Amino acid sequence: MASQRQDLWDTCYEGEHRQIGSPDQFAQMFCSRCQNPGCTRSLGSRTKWQHRMDTQEDLLLRNPRFAEEDDPRFRDIRDQDFNDAIREALAIEVSNAKGDWSIPTETEIATMAASVVGFVPPPVYGNAKNPAPETPTPPEPPKPPPPAKSEVEEWSVKGDKRANYTVRKTDEEWSCTCQGFIHRKACKHIEDVKRQYDRSMPPPPPVAPVEIGPLKMPDAEAWAQAMSRNLIPRAQNTNVPPEGIWVGGPPESAPPPSNPAPAADPWAVPNAKAEIIIPVGGRVTLGGGAGKKT
Repeated sequence: MASQRQDLWDTCYEGEHRQIGSPDQFAQMFCSRCQNPGCTRSLGSRTKWQHRMDTQEDLLLRNPRFAEEDDPRFRDIRDQDFNDAIREALAIEVSNAKGDWSIPTETEIATMAASVVGFVPPPVYGNAKNPAPETPTPPEPPKPPPPAKSEVEEWSVKGDKRANYTVRKTDEEWSCTCQGFIHRKACKHIEDVKRQYDRSMPPPPPVAPVEIGPLKMPDAEAWAQAMSRNLIPRAQNTNVPPEGIWVGGPPESAPPPSNPAPAADPWAVPNAKAEIIIPVGGRVTLGGGAGKKT
């Protein structure tokens, strides 16, 4: 890590940063507080933790320091019998697993030690009070279903050179024993059998036509109810007649009678009771009041 650290002074003290102050003032203001461990001038590269990270490879791997065997600082540690302590702990684990006060054997302690390291699975003990659990027998894997039997059909076809060939249909695959099929994977014998095979298949059942009754013209009341319940969308720019809209036009009406009524005469005398007749030269007053016009 120390070899990768470099001086980043030129990167920080440049441009407008030079206007802050002199190099000593800039270093006192920023470098003394910077936590960048990659710069030799920063405070983060001079901490105890960073020094430990820089020297741990050399202290632990390259040049480790060992204490003297008679160093008084480690007298208490030397007096400990770690082998006996480990054996005692393993014996307690075996007793807890067995669930009784019997003294564990060396074989049991060695097996427990191997299980702690991970060489063997942990032993399982049992007695009258705490019987060992039975190892469940794994269920047998389900047997795969038997393969479906292929449907095979064969036809004997006579060739051009008085030879009989066998055309075989396995499910949906066709084959023939002639040389043409062996080399080209196709032959006329298969085509002939296919034509006979298609003609022998029963035709599909006819589809019954769907009968649709005559269309009826909705009356004005039914159309108004449908409009009031928003069953028919309202057109913004189209006037919908009260009797509804028919696709393709309304059904044809009945033919006109053979003796139609005579058409009205436009030159006939008007009915005085139904219309107001103004004679020639008469005056018509529009509006009322002082501003009436004639």
